[in-house]
Amino acid sequence: MNKKSHPVTPALDRAFYIIGWTVLGVIAAYFLFCSITGFQLSRHLAPCFFHSMTGLYCPGCGGTRAVLLFLHGNFLKSCLYHPIVIYTVLVGGYFMISQTIGRIAKKEFRFVLHYHDWMLWVAMILIIANFFIKNLFLLVWGIDLLPLK
Repeated sequence: MNKKSHPVTPALDRAFYIIGWTVLGVIAAYFLFCSITGFQLSRHLAPCFFHSMTGLYCPGCGGTRAVLLFLHGNFLKSCLYHPIVIYTVLVGGYFMISQTIGRIAKKEFRFVLHYHDWMLWVAMILIIANFFIKNLFLLVWGIDLLPLK
């Protein structure tokens, strides 16, 4: 494979693969802890400082609720609260699955997703667009797209 078709080093793929498994492990441990103890993180989170001070939404506002909605199977509402969650699950999930298959088979398949800078650019665009759209609706039309209940 030439450098133009895959400019990223295997070391970067490996790093993201390890990070992916680490994140999945932490999430699994958290859910196991919550199921054993009945702990609910949402009861212990402080309100968003940026939103408390300005009345506007920060670029991450809605992210925690989007994750919880996604985990409860409410994908559309999760996307409304913060589209980065769905994007991360889709791209990150495909990356992890395809990388795992490629590593187990010890072959390079065409369907194996490798890290590319466009992945981060799309994520950044989603975060910025989410920030502007939510605040535009709030400031111009008085519509709160992130109701607490």
